[in-house]
Amino acid sequence: MWRAEHRLILTLLGLAVIGHAARLWFMAPHPPGAAFLAPGEVDDRVSHRARAVEEHRPLAPGEHLDPNTATAAQLARLPRIGMRLAKEIVADRELRGFFGSVAELDRVAGIGPATLRRLEPFLRFGRAVPAPPRTVDINRATQAELETLPGIGPVRAQAILAYRDKHGPFADQFALGRVPGIGRKLAAKLAAEGRLK
Repeated sequence: MWRAEHRLILTLLGLAVIGHAARLWFMAPHPPGAAFLAPGEVDDRVSHRARAVEEHRPLAPGEHLDPNTATAAQLARLPRIGMRLAKEIVADRELRGFFGSVAELDRVAGIGPATLRRLEPFLRFGRAVPAPPRTVDINRATQAELETLPGIGPVRAQAILAYRDKHGPFADQFALGRVPGIGRKLAAKLAAEGRLK
């Protein structure tokens, strides 16, 4: 009985191996990892790779970017500017307004005279007129409206609302500095930029 069971197991294993080999032989070849993708995603992966290669390709001589309208991904293509510094440029632009010239990029931490010389051939400044800063009434603003202010995220917006609920309306723009987590410096900066009323 032992030998019969042994032969049966070997026969089943042999048939499984032959069946698997036949399936591999007659199946259409797929790129590695295609079994994990939904139908139609194989082409998306190829286009995604092409997009990624294009986004990470350095700017060629003669190619230009406008630092007042370019996204962080586009700015990261500039020589010696990675994604971290590109995000710093965008954040500075949103906080302080548009750059008027290459020299004004010096206000971004991490960009110095040597970097400016390297960037100059790749930058062109459009004639965009900066939009006036959005003014928020701190005594009536919702959390979403408060979050549109530079330097105010969800946690600080909630702190402003809690302070306003507990102590009543703010007497003036600078009273915002009494809110824990805001500070006088940020309140004065927002007031000076015309963001508060």
